[in-house]
Amino acid sequence: KASAGLVSQNQTLYLAWASVENIIYGTLFFGTSLLGQPMLALYAQRLYPIPSGVRASAAFRRAFVITSAVWLCGHTVRAVLRLWLLLYLQLPLEVYLVVDTAAGWPINLGLFAFTAWYPLRALQRAGFMSVVARPVTAIDAVELGIEESAPTTV
Repeated sequence: KASAGLVSQNQTLYLAWASVENIIYGTLFFGTSLLGQPMLALYAQRLYPIPSGVRASAAFRRAFVITSAVWLCGHTVRAVLRLWLLLYLQLPLEVYLVVDTAAGWPINLGLFAFTAWYPLRALQRAGFMSVVARPVTAIDAVELGIEESAPTTV
């Protein structure tokens, strides 16, 4: 991005590069899910150890293909919005930077919220997760905190 801006000395090219990055990321997320190794699932695996039986299930693959498709759509909307703000509205630089940032937050928050919600819902519907019947006690919370903060070897 910086190289393109420095070489071309073109502010529009420099700012439009973020749209190209959005399309690349969205395509990468979706492409890896179609190939059976969704990047979003790798991120989820880093946050929580997912059993291999669940990872190998059709419900897991389908959930992350759908989630990755939503990320592709979200990144595409973000890229088109950026280009529209930059090329069509031709806002002054200061205004563009503020509007671009403000417009990006709802898209990013929506993607994160969907990613946190949908795979869990899909796995629960497939019978991989059950609702906890008993309330979590203070000792359970402490135990979970210790387990989650302990270093793991991979």
